[in-house]
Amino acid sequence: MQETLAAHPELIEPGLRVLNRELLVESGGIDLYAQDAQGRFVVAGLKRGRATQDAVSQLGRYVASVQRVMGASVVRGILAAPSITGPARRELEGRGLEFVEVGALPVLEKSSTQPSLF
Repeated sequence: MQETLAAHPELIEPGLRVLNRELLVESGGIDLYAQDAQGRFVVAGLKRGRATQDAVSQLGRYVASVQRVMGASVVRGILAAPSITGPARRELEGRGLEFVEVGALPVLEKSSTQPSLF
């Protein structure tokens, strides 16, 4: 999922440009660190299944870490998942974070540089 969305960030938001994957901050590894079309930093948390309040808390910690390190007052947090629980959505909105529904993803072609026995 991470590889596909890094290659096709427009599935999260048009104009999104990925700057880094698995960016390590004090609170863990950010799935996708990006910039939106307006130049604002974006922290994207990715979940394969239904997003819960734990995912929202994790995203909040990542956004706060980026704000501290970059000195940026505006860092957007986007939680991308197939669905989200009601309590998680309420917490997300209360924190000023965003949710993007990400369903079926395109299949990436495998690189032909993979070693082969044949």
